Amino acid sequence: ETTTFVGTKGTLVLAAPAHCPTKVVVTLKAPVRGEPPRVVELDFPLPDDNNKPFIMPNSAGLAYEARCFARCVRAGLDHLPQWTPDDAVDTAKALDALRGKPLLTHVVSLKFKATAAGDVVQRALADLRGLRTLCAPLIVDVHVGPVVVHASDRQNTKGFSHTALFRFRSEADRDAYIVHPAHAALTTQFAAIVDDVGVTDVWDDDAPAAPARHRDHALIVIELSDAPSR
Repeated sequence: ETTTFVGTKGTLVLAAPAHCPTKVVVTLKAPVRGEPPRVVELDFPLPDDNNKPFIMPNSAGLAYEARCFARCVRAGLDHLPQWTPDDAVDTAKALDALRGKPLLTHVVSLKFKATAAGDVVQRALADLRGLRTLCAPLIVDVHVGPVVVHASDRQNTKGFSHTALFRFRSEADRDAYIVHPAHAALTTQFAAIVDDVGVTDVWDDDAPAAPARHRDHALIVIELSDAPSR
């Protein structure tokens, strides 16, 4: 599996297998519109002594984590300097803030022209998925694909063959996406290959707020920090 982190200044991709990648690719947006982005590739090869069988691929790479821990212990440190107890608490708080909040789903139904070639349609669908990166950080996630219905319901699709689902944290993010240059450009592109477009928005049902967990995380950090160095 590959994991992609999308931020306001660029993207960070953990190559497969993401639980223990051997390559990380950082793409930074250019400060000036029209200039190419800056791409940095970092390689993390598996240890040379990778000669033991593991159930999960690349698990031998966890040796780097173990060696880092050993260096901290030998140096008398009670935490990793690059990841402080405050960092751990802040991350836990951020996760708590994201849990339990309903999202707005922007549903776009597409009826492609009969003359639209298959490869043209597939490229257009790929461009829709790419809006998540181009419009970052407005879109939480994107799902694009063909309509799948039971044979008895096929007549009710009204000819719409594909659907795109865009998820937003707020109506303000949705509105900003609508006027985003990348969305405007794609709208013009789609006008030449679609006969009709249907759009509707729906909020998730209000989800109960997830219980705060950052105090538990903070307690663990404090216990580790109070542990005597050996």
